[in-house]
Amino acid sequence: MASTRWALVCLGLSACGTTIANSPPDRPPPLGHVEAVRHFDDALKELAARDRDNDWTAEACERLAGDFTHIALSTQGRAQDSAWFNVGVSRQRCSQDAAAEKAFRRSSSNRAQAELVLYRHAAGASLDATIADLERVIRKGEYRNLRALVALAALQMKRGASGDAREAMSNLQRALAIDDTYVPAANQLALYYLHQAQPAPARGLVLSAEERPAARRQQMDLAALVVSQAMKKNDRYAPLHNTAGLVAMAQGDYGAAARSFDAARKLDPRFFEAHMNYAATSFAIRGFARAEQAYRAAVKLSPGDYDAHLGLALALRAQATVKDRARLTEARAELARARQIDPARPEAYYNEAVLVEEFEAKGAPGKRAIPVLRKAQKLYREFGERADARVLGSAVKRAQERSADIDATISFLEQGQ
Repeated sequence: MASTRWALVCLGLSACGTTIANSPPDRPPPLGHVEAVRHFDDALKELAARDRDNDWTAEACERLAGDFTHIALSTQGRAQDSAWFNVGVSRQRCSQDAAAEKAFRRSSSNRAQAELVLYRHAAGASLDATIADLERVIRKGEYRNLRALVALAALQMKRGASGDAREAMSNLQRALAIDDTYVPAANQLALYYLHQAQPAPARGLVLSAEERPAARRQQMDLAALVVSQAMKKNDRYAPLHNTAGLVAMAQGDYGAAARSFDAARKLDPRFFEAHMNYAATSFAIRGFARAEQAYRAAVKLSPGDYDAHLGLALALRAQATVKDRARLTEARAELARARQIDPARPEAYYNEAVLVEEFEAKGAPGKRAIPVLRKAQKLYREFGERADARVLGSAVKRAQERSADIDATISFLEQGQ
């Protein structure tokens, strides 16, 4: 899947994730009763309007889920399947995934079956199994399930096996042929082009030196064009603004990227990836207070995310002075939390070493700084032991240089006292 997380090369300071669009509501077959038809249509219109305006509240989710449940309990057959599906959609809009999955299980509709496949994947089903199951659901639905087509394309892009890119494009083209206003498909198409614009070796392609820059520019231009056209159809779709930010980042326009990521997180305050992307971009342009605020929002949404805690620690450190005990204490706590989440990852060790060397040691007079500096050295060594030099080679070199500088500083302190 084309990542919707932009990584800032700053030892783990990263932006975020991958998002598959929510499922659109299901229109029912004839219900056979005028009042039932009116009730269903009213609920469906409100659901569609709230999707269009990105205007979901907990009260609206609860009320619409209740309306569709009432309809489901008073109908049968395809109408009942459609109603249960829309109960699930209403629950999804407020991230009530357990209740949504339960509702989808009560529907035998093709679209409900696709949702259940995606829930199984979220619960741990393998990528290969999920792709195979989605393909079966799509074939059974005669290739008209828009959400499933887009989700399948995203998963094929994530897997990246032979032929997956071609199949992903075919599925996106199918979705847009059915409904060229379906913005999630356009968004995924932009991510497809953005992925293709990445350096060829990362995708296992072989291009001549002359072909590489031109081919990448063409794909990048296509990604930007798709985003621009999709914005004209729906500028309230948060993932599209996130993708616009990724495109801007790839083009080197940090200011435009920050504005797009900020728009995405304001449209959807629960959009973890947008908060992370805005934070990382703000950090890159030295907007440390903005980065801190966005990382705090990300930590609140996903307390177990390593990068969110690491990013918050770096944003706090960037604003701290040697005497700023509150910020430094909180930064250390965030680094400790990151290490607790994943002790094998190296980034927190490096950044804690920097914190110790640049703040704790400078706050200790004379020889009292020596044990503090040795603590920093130990952390640099631990970083080097965990870091993959193929990925973090420059950081490993910096850690070695910093450790050598500490040796020189300790020698100077010992001789001068």
